[in-house]
Amino acid sequence: MKASEKSLSIKAMLLAFFLAAFPAPILHAQEEGTDATHLFEAETLRLAETQSKETRAEFDQRTKGIVQCADQRPQQIGDVVQFNVMNIALNQFEKRSGVLRKIGTHCYVFVEQGRTLTPAVLDKIVHDFDEQIYPTNIANFGTEWNPGIDGDPRITLFLLDIHDNYNPGSNQLAFTAGYFFSGDEYTHEKSASSNEREILYIDLYPGDPAKPNFMSVVAHEFQHMIHWHHDPKENPWINESMSQLASYLNGYGHPTQLSSFFRNPDNDLFSWSPETMIANYGQAYLFSYYMSTHLASTQAARQTLTRSIVEEKSDGIIGVEKAFAKCGIKSSFADVFRDFCVANYLNDSSFAGGLFGYGNTFPQMQLPILRTHDQAVVSDKGTVKLWSACAVKINIAGVSSGFLNVSFGGGVQASKTSKNLCNNFDVAAILIDSKHRAPTKLEWLTIRNYQAHQTLKTPAGSHDTLMLVIVNRGPSGQSEVSFARNSTPVQFAYSVNKAAAETPVTHVASVNGPGGKSGKGSVQRVASGHSAPSHANRRAIHSMMETQASRSAPETPSSADGVNAAVDGIMVPAELDKLSGEDEQIISSMRSMLEAGDSGCIEDFFSVHTAATPTGQANLHSLRTMIIDLVRFEVFQNNHPELEPFIQRLLDIGK
Repeated sequence: MKASEKSLSIKAMLLAFFLAAFPAPILHAQEEGTDATHLFEAETLRLAETQSKETRAEFDQRTKGIVQCADQRPQQIGDVVQFNVMNIALNQFEKRSGVLRKIGTHCYVFVEQGRTLTPAVLDKIVHDFDEQIYPTNIANFGTEWNPGIDGDPRITLFLLDIHDNYNPGSNQLAFTAGYFFSGDEYTHEKSASSNEREILYIDLYPGDPAKPNFMSVVAHEFQHMIHWHHDPKENPWINESMSQLASYLNGYGHPTQLSSFFRNPDNDLFSWSPETMIANYGQAYLFSYYMSTHLASTQAARQTLTRSIVEEKSDGIIGVEKAFAKCGIKSSFADVFRDFCVANYLNDSSFAGGLFGYGNTFPQMQLPILRTHDQAVVSDKGTVKLWSACAVKINIAGVSSGFLNVSFGGGVQASKTSKNLCNNFDVAAILIDSKHRAPTKLEWLTIRNYQAHQTLKTPAGSHDTLMLVIVNRGPSGQSEVSFARNSTPVQFAYSVNKAAAETPVTHVASVNGPGGKSGKGSVQRVASGHSAPSHANRRAIHSMMETQASRSAPETPSSADGVNAAVDGIMVPAELDKLSGEDEQIISSMRSMLEAGDSGCIEDFFSVHTAATPTGQANLHSLRTMIIDLVRFEVFQNNHPELEPFIQRLLDIGK
């Protein structure tokens, strides 16, 4: 898994080229560190549900009636301790020795035996943790379990080479930057691999403590420790979003994973899918950043919000909404999510109190548009994942007067066991004047039974662009994450036409099969107009895939501005839009071929991927995830079980 996520695609790098404020070492297309905390999700839940939290002394008192402490002494510089450490590559614990090299006010710094750090580096690690990370995380997320299982208020930072699949000689360049294991917070009797102390594991290879962003990993992992203390069963995406935010709040800049999300915007926020791991981190961060900056107006209010989210015992959406209520925020989670999705595509802070933009932080950032139509009378279709969104643009410059009719129909994805477990759509119709002569107008469509037929209230003559942002939300409650992880992209259809203000809408958008259910996901076209991307034959899409694989990466941007520099502008270059269009044409063509029973186009992708260089394979990463989604949709919604073996093959080539 890690190898597949190590290399960002060349297309993401085209965008990342403009992110001059991000530190260059992390932006390299062939190098990306990830957090392994989520790998312990199942064990964390098991322990939280079956074991009580108590200190070593409390456990001994309860089970033995005594506490043996006569032979204990304070830890001293030079102490050697044998730790249980997870070998990520082998998925098993192993023994590793660490030497205590530095003691701070809030931390012990252990370094793997046999490795050496200079006194200056050790001093900086302790200073940054004691003076910056510890007080910042406490203020924004709450306290850790203190003095914790070992009765010692200091936190152990174990710096070591975390054994993973990192092997530059074999082009395996993914690595685990760090992790927190909640099993260490339980006694040996409850968690066999426990080190019985509050401990964070931080990678030394290829992690480099001499680089300024090294401690951002510590800030990230420390939030996980705090979150576990308050809510050990929290959903991974919420926990990770707070850890991503922790790095930013500690002055380490916006995380580089944003570039992957910008390249892969149709990403399920809840499912935390392994094939889009880097995009997951980028999306989760952007959502937490949006919440903290749009729902709270002062630093104190933002700290209250993030602490409330971490400290709330209820999980998922229910927990977030309880935190909202505690902070006096009247918006529902669904409201905030749909506004967040619109902000990502529109990014216009000039109206609605800045609700749909990022102001001076990301002044030019806009996620890539799914499709652009050059005429006002259109009819088309698309797909969108759960807890995600996509957008289309329609050129309405030729509509000098009158109103616009908009029709929408979305597919139903529902559980067989509960009628309450199903998806829901929100659709924003946004009128834009690209010359800024008229203010932006936004209107939410009224959706009933997954359909909407609406005449927009604003005449079209004063604007030249109509943007539709289609948001696909899942259910809330105990099954919200499992529902998301088992869902596939859902089809939708839309149409736009000109009409007088009172003219009733006659075009119907529908993706429903018999009985109003999703059936095989069929889509009925709703009106004549702009067609879907032209279909290419196998030879043509094979050539497009080879071209994508052959592109070279641009130079990584300079880090001269430092890791604390603000991001003054994030652009989606024309080249990125072109590549997105190529992807759409490839996927659309593949879809038609698969529907006709021809799976040779997928074999063509395997052929191109196998022949490509490591950089070329990285270039194909985004297209691979789209093909995975396409095949899953055909298997689970269009009744093509014969395609299922392709899913595992596509996942395997990313390892």
